[in-house]
Order: sequence, then structure tokens, then C-alpha cells
Amino acid sequence: MRSACFLPLQLPNLWSAPVTTLQLEQLDYQRHAIDAVVNAFEGQTPNTFDNSYFTEIQANVSDLTPAQFAANLAAIAAANGIVSTDAHPSPE
Repeated sequence: MRSACFLPLQLPNLWSAPVTTLQLEQLDYQRHAIDAVVNAFEGQTPNTFDNSYFTEIQANVSDLTPAQFAANLAAIAAANGIVSTDAHPSPE
């Protein structure tokens, strides 16, 4: 019977590896767009483990009524000077 030979494993020191950093610009129009999307879901109950199904967070479930969502979209349009007749949200 042959005996097993174990060689020491040399792992790289990950803590001394160079770190890549990204420098992102703060662009006002991007922040404005993000805020508009977030505001569309104003009043939505956030998904947490407290309102999950057994062991999983529920995905793509909204407790906003279509009327609440439409009101949020109308408020965003009004805040941005968009006439309601020019705003055409998708029914989906």
C-alpha cells in the first residue's frame, strides 16, 4: 500500500493583492432618473424577511393598486413639468 504524500499548498496572499477602484461621476441627470423610478413606487411595502414566503424573499410583488401607481406617475410627471397628455405610461 502506498502512503499518501501531502504537499503544502501555497495560496496567494489576497490581502496584499492590488485593489481596483472605480471613480464614478455624480451626474445630476442620472440621480434625477433614479429618484423618478424610486418615487414611482412610493408607498410600496419593502420586501423583508418578515413578509417573505417561508424562507425566500418575494420578488416582483407590489401591493400598490393601479390607481396608486398612476398617481405616483402623475406626481412625477407634474414635478418634471410634463403635461399629463404627453405622459404615456405602459399599462404593464
